[in-house]
Amino acid sequence: MKKLINIIKKIITNKFKIKDIKKKKKINIDSLEKIELIMILEEKFNIEIEDYEAKNLNTLKKITKLVFKKINKISHEKK
Repeated sequence: MKKLINIIKKIITNKFKIKDIKKKKKINIDSLEKIELIMILEEKFNIEIEDYEAKNLNTLKKITKLVFKKINKISHEKK
């Protein structure tokens, strides 16, 4: 999980130039940037994030939790 947090943190930091990302602190990006972030995450992790799931993705913790859930779901389906 820590590795996943670091990967997502790096994506956000590099793409949106946000320096100080805390787990529970709201990430200050606009709606277009949020869509872009979701597209990057979907491509990077080979997952699909539904609109209703994306609605409340505004902290590193929430983003990581959802991506982790999606990755685990995919790995369980392949077994």
